[in-house]
Amino acid sequence: MNLKRILLYFRLHTKLFFRTRSGPFFLIIFPVILMLLFGSIFGSGGIGKTSIAVQNDGSDSPYIQGSLAAFNASGLFSVSIVPAGENITSYMKANSIDIGVVFPANFTSSISNRSAVVQYYSEPGDQTASTLQPVILNLILTGTGSTTATVYTQEVSVSGLGKAVDYYIPALLGYTIINGIFSMVYEVPNYRKDRIFRQLSFANLSKPEWLAATTLFYAVTTLISDLIIFGIGVSVFNVSLQVSIPGILLSVVVILSGLLLFTAIGLLAGLYTKDEESASLVANTIFFPMLFLSGVFYPISVLPSYLQTVAYVLPLTYFNLALKDILLYNAFSQVLLEIVFMVLAGIGLFAFSSYLATRKQDE
Repeated sequence: MNLKRILLYFRLHTKLFFRTRSGPFFLIIFPVILMLLFGSIFGSGGIGKTSIAVQNDGSDSPYIQGSLAAFNASGLFSVSIVPAGENITSYMKANSIDIGVVFPANFTSSISNRSAVVQYYSEPGDQTASTLQPVILNLILTGTGSTTATVYTQEVSVSGLGKAVDYYIPALLGYTIINGIFSMVYEVPNYRKDRIFRQLSFANLSKPEWLAATTLFYAVTTLISDLIIFGIGVSVFNVSLQVSIPGILLSVVVILSGLLLFTAIGLLAGLYTKDEESASLVANTIFFPMLFLSGVFYPISVLPSYLQTVAYVLPLTYFNLALKDILLYNAFSQVLLEIVFMVLAGIGLFAFSSYLATRKQDE
């Protein structure tokens, strides 16, 4: 081997690498983005308080009061007291609380007898709730002041679902819907580069018409993909979602609303990219922060407060919340805000993108 030729090629390869846009992006900028995201979410002292709903039989037991004081003193939880007699699952759904603890009527006497059971409400697929369960048990035991008692949990699913895969079905559907961003970001600059838009104009097909046809194509393929995911979940994993005719119809409305919005975002991003390399940078910059911050992998409540603010600006957050309300909780009235947001934002971005595409000259 010739060391001189190796070093010459190494130098050439390095120059070519840093002359591209994607090379430095994925080598330097993208890892920085990931580090900032994960550092903000999971870094020391960066986790926000987790909301927890607590309910008891209405007694003023020192054991229960001590447990509540331990929750507040830990700095890990934002505690909401559920009035005695109120349905805790309805309260949790209405207030977007992921964890609930119910002290039974015999809790005080049970602690005195050194063994007590509390009901622990969460979803089977909620990793945050699973991780915090032993912490909560320890805080309850600490709050009672007993060194000899043991506290156990009786796990209850908020939505009545029994498996983690049930909880993740809405998240998987949300993952498929953002493919429109990738498709449009790559397709638009390639069409401009190859002058396909000019060729389509010779066939009297305008850009808004092309956009409508493309959106229709993505709508059909996305619905097919979602049906396959749902079919596999039912036939292979025996998922037990809240399925009804109104729920199915409303889910289709949510999916189509999300598709309109994400396709418009992809088109707008594609109009400002000149080649496939730039498209890759733009698509990944939009895709990954949205994926990590929109509640796909973990509840938004675990994020620091400033990232929660960012999360509730991201459109994928509203899409995931809407499907979760429908498929897990059968709570149709709560999805109206999410649908209105996606429809209005989608129509606005779609109209602006269509106008911009019409005015933008082919390269």
